Amino acid sequence: MIYLKARYTITSNDHVLMFLQMLLIFSLFYNFEESFIKISIICFYLRIFGASKSFRWQAYALIVVLILWVLGVILEFALLCAPFAYNYDLSIPGGHCGNKVVSSQITGGLNVATDFLTMALPISQIIHLKQLPLKRKVGLIFMFSMGTL
Repeated sequence: MIYLKARYTITSNDHVLMFLQMLLIFSLFYNFEESFIKISIICFYLRIFGASKSFRWQAYALIVVLILWVLGVILEFALLCAPFAYNYDLSIPGGHCGNKVVSSQITGGLNVATDFLTMALPISQIIHLKQLPLKRKVGLIFMFSMGTL
């Protein structure tokens, strides 16, 4: 057997730079998966409550909002800093970024808003179920609202 030894000299700045690059990519993937999970929940709602035309319009509108939100997050990642590498390497001369705090607050606020809209979507359909007694309706609303906890 032949064993190969490789010797790398990695400074601590390289570790930090690599960590910041991975953090940037993972935060972008997080927003993708977050919206895909919400869209899959809405598709599940459509299978259960899809008989109502108004519910289908609301569900499709929320799916469009989620897709537009993801596109906005992609644009935010791509355009917030110039050049793009300045997102993770602040030593680039002449680089500049927009207000990352405000950008993160807006993205997070829209994320929370779409969370609540996704969880509130089936409540109107549950309330209008005529066959169920009030106690069961409250139980169903509580069950569908467990995602807010």
